[in-house]
Amino acid sequence: MISAAMAHELDDISRLLGNIESTVNTLGRRFDRLEKRMDERDGTLNELQSAAGDLADNVRLMRTVIDTDIRPVTDDVKRWRLMGMGALGIIGVGSAAMGTAFLWVMQQLGWVKVP
Repeated sequence: MISAAMAHELDDISRLLGNIESTVNTLGRRFDRLEKRMDERDGTLNELQSAAGDLADNVRLMRTVIDTDIRPVTDDVKRWRLMGMGALGIIGVGSAAMGTAFLWVMQQLGWVKVP
């Protein structure tokens, strides 16, 4: 026969085992939630890495455009400035070139006679 003290100890052990099982189940749920969050963060990290790669490609392209297209124009303007030519001087040179081209076309059409 089981004595009352032994029955009480079995109840305590049973209660402890129930608490342990409950704690293990709670930890399992927490680990599942943590794993889900980590998966979400991995997805976000992958998106950020992809966006950073795209940004780096765009910056490289911009640098290439600046070096090949914009810098020569800027260097020309700096050279003109060193020569003492301002914006009005540049417009004058361009206008003279266009006027000469217009006069040449008119001469070729026979509308104007230039000696």
